[in-house]
Amino acid sequence: MDTNDGSDGTLKVIYSTRKWKEKWDTRFKILMQEVRILVPILQGYIPELEGLSDSQIIDLLPMEEDGKHVRLSQSEYVDPSGVVRMDVVIHVSGGHGVEPFILHMESESSFHSHLLIMKRGLYYQSRLTNSQKGSGFMNDDYSSLVPVDSLWFLSRVPKRDAGSGYRLRTSVVPFEGRPLPAGISVGTALSDIGVICLAPPREGDPDADRLVGTLLYSDEALDDNMSWLQTFLNIQEGDESLMSEIESIRDILGGRDLEIYDSAFEEGVAQERARKDAQIVSDFADVAMAHLHENDVSPKEAVEKVVTLTNYRDLVLEEVMRRLAKKE
Repeated sequence: MDTNDGSDGTLKVIYSTRKWKEKWDTRFKILMQEVRILVPILQGYIPELEGLSDSQIIDLLPMEEDGKHVRLSQSEYVDPSGVVRMDVVIHVSGGHGVEPFILHMESESSFHSHLLIMKRGLYYQSRLTNSQKGSGFMNDDYSSLVPVDSLWFLSRVPKRDAGSGYRLRTSVVPFEGRPLPAGISVGTALSDIGVICLAPPREGDPDADRLVGTLLYSDEALDDNMSWLQTFLNIQEGDESLMSEIESIRDILGGRDLEIYDSAFEEGVAQERARKDAQIVSDFADVAMAHLHENDVSPKEAVEKVVTLTNYRDLVLEEVMRRLAKKE
């Protein structure tokens, strides 16, 4: 008998996948603190920073004393609605024609769905906006509220989606048939969520695409582009720590734990689907039993009458017959 106490390996798989995700998030966070990695990514994917030089972008970032690493902001938020843990949060200051904003970054190494990513991105963005009250602004001083820019990197998306991407941007557009009020300009951005579907990196790709593709797409991609990466990042003999983190990413991407993570997720989806199917069948069976009680029809006729989803009719009829047999 399966007691689901962990003896069947269920708890072991859950623990393994959780540890794998923790390792991945930690490595991603460490890599994004490296200014040589972060700056090209910002130049390539954050519209407000396009065209700025490396040194200008570094001027806007909270730097550690070594001048090589970016200081991350708090990335765990707790309130009555629960705990949210984010990968990377950086408060970008104003300057060089750029207004201050909060940068949020996530790396998802196992693709689920774009709808899930968009909804999760909106929720995270809302939490980061809400977190500013009491620190970024006080009372009703909403003028001090800064926008939130999010970047999501999705690994191992369906082949047809590799290399694609999209933005969810909150910006000013005219209300149909009405002019804009004075002082408001079209296109003023209040927030932005950018989603990048990673693809195998290739020679000739934009720097940002090739960089994230090399680091996050697969262990093979990292191996094939290691020489380019070392040249692009100007990795030298004193960079053992950075190389160690890069090697760790490769080990995670090429390890057995990744397959376990995917398998556990797929199993969870299947279990949830089965649970929902069982609930649908039960609900339809309730209605069919009531119809049988009120009308002189056969069980099959009752099911055909009340079950609008034809692919569930056989399952509902089985459930109705089971209930009728139980009554006898």
